[in-house]
Amino acid sequence: MSTKRVTKITAELAQQKGFDVHQNAYCWVKTLNGEIMHNSERRDIPEHNRFENILMQPTLFGLAEWLRDEHFLHVKVDRNIDGWCFSIIEFKNGNKAVKVGTSENSSYDSELEIGLQEALKLITS
Repeated sequence: MSTKRVTKITAELAQQKGFDVHQNAYCWVKTLNGEIMHNSERRDIPEHNRFENILMQPTLFGLAEWLRDEHFLHVKVDRNIDGWCFSIIEFKNGNKAVKVGTSENSSYDSELEIGLQEALKLITS
């Protein structure tokens, strides 16, 4: 299982859709002076123990699991002749593909992240 983490854009979209699984070591924080930075960059800051978590950074697979468990959306990535393609399958009311996309010269992880973003956009409530 990959431990690659989502980008800030995906993390922001996930938070807007209700993702709130806390992983304190992997998040963006606001320091006392109002600066926003990734938690991994704050080691040398004097007030490093005082900060506010503002955005969690899940792994790709952690976010995919949340989408399956909470919203019944499964993001599947396959290889095709042009590169990678994703499909989003909704399995709440019978399995049905709700969105399919492709991108050329992409990696598996980047295609998965694109699929996760598209799945997040499908969440309406």
